[in-house]
Amino acid sequence: MKSLKKTFVTVAMAAFLIISSTLISCTTEYNPEAATEEPGENPIVLSVAIPQNSSCVNLYRREVTKNGSSYTPVNEDWEHIAGEGFDSNSPDYASNRTKSFKDLYEVKKDSWYEYMAVYEYEGSDPTETQIGYHKSGYNGAEFPSFNAQMTWNQDTKTLSIADSSAVEWKNNENNSPELDWWIEYAYNYNRIRCSFSESRHSETIPNDQYNEQFHSGKNILTDVIFNFKLSGDDFFWYSKNYDLSRLDYTKIVSSITRPIDVPPADNVGINLYVTTPEEVQQTHIFRKLHSDPESAYREIGFCNGNYGEKHFTDYYYESEKSYDYKAVFTLSDWTSKLDMDLGTVTTTSEGWTEPNFGTAPVMVWNISAETPLSITNNPTLTVPDGAASKWGNYTWELTFSYNCNGNEAFWPAYVYDNENHLADTGKNGLENWQEILSSDSNKNNMTECLIRIKDEDANKISQTIALYQNKYGYEKGTVPTWAVEKLQK
Repeated sequence: MKSLKKTFVTVAMAAFLIISSTLISCTTEYNPEAATEEPGENPIVLSVAIPQNSSCVNLYRREVTKNGSSYTPVNEDWEHIAGEGFDSNSPDYASNRTKSFKDLYEVKKDSWYEYMAVYEYEGSDPTETQIGYHKSGYNGAEFPSFNAQMTWNQDTKTLSIADSSAVEWKNNENNSPELDWWIEYAYNYNRIRCSFSESRHSETIPNDQYNEQFHSGKNILTDVIFNFKLSGDDFFWYSKNYDLSRLDYTKIVSSITRPIDVPPADNVGINLYVTTPEEVQQTHIFRKLHSDPESAYREIGFCNGNYGEKHFTDYYYESEKSYDYKAVFTLSDWTSKLDMDLGTVTTTSEGWTEPNFGTAPVMVWNISAETPLSITNNPTLTVPDGAASKWGNYTWELTFSYNCNGNEAFWPAYVYDNENHLADTGKNGLENWQEILSSDSNKNNMTECLIRIKDEDANKISQTIALYQNKYGYEKGTVPTWAVEKLQK
């Protein structure tokens, strides 16, 4: 069963407390006696037990298929539909009690649903309780849509909407102006509570919260949650996670920028934080001088896999220069690319000199060998003084890519430790070269020759020294004299 993406909704007096998203897993056991017999309920009403000393409860739903006395999930993903938080100073906080909840939205007539409650306790792991299978005897109302025009004021740190009438209640019978609602945004998975209403159209983020929750550079939108409570209903907030791919990006604030920190004169390293969108296979960090054209961008960082969030440090720069940074994401089809601006920084001090070869590699291509591309000497990489203290037990990699019939499928790589000893060879399909390469050597041209330095810190994006790169439409550089530019099969 897949993990649940939780949204915690907490109401204490007139204030809201938002608890950050996390991942939990759930396993449920079927109890035949708990199943609701046909005909369907109109409406579905859940009786939810609230244990004493619980800080909040969240309700989840998923559609199931009923077959006799068994139920099979239509989709393993659970949908968060409502939640409520509890004030520890409340008189009934330490008591067991029961509250009801009407499921009025987005159920389908004659469909079966499984429900679950997830309870939170201060300092303890969440607990999950199944609260039954129910058949709907009605088509639920369409969930309200939120299409407001959003703006972000960087100077005042204020997120605003044009007007609250942008909430469309659609076929909701209870459309009283007394409806209480609020929308919650997450940038880099950090939540901003925006308690918008008929009279409140903006949210100003305190500077200490802004500095704590937002990283240097671009902070992209990762979550949008809409919450509301029906007038006359004093318990449970309806809640919905919006599909980001369906939002109108001409209206929403898709990213919030925090200026990139400039390192002081006695330190080195410009720190960037990068959050990947969904469906990402690779992330590449690029840099250019602000005054240079777009073609001058050069890769300086790389990460393989969909990691969510990592940070990158640029160590190699000149004083009194302005640099532009961006990320290029390779999506899951391995063809589509997505660019994201990371910001601009102006340096006040000098960085390190870029690493280079003290002893250059000697490359040999021998088609009679089992793994024909080889390094016959012991190359050495010269790194700046003090690098080891910052990078820890780092490794460095000499990696290439060769184009075969338009597909960059042959990626030989050689990994060395921080004392220049060979740590790993035969990576990325060297043994499969016969199957990968074309018999036409003109289709086996080198498209990349890179040095990558992997920090001991697993949360850091690897550094890239792009010796030659003919892949993204930017300046290629020059093929090193020691490299094998074309492979003959």
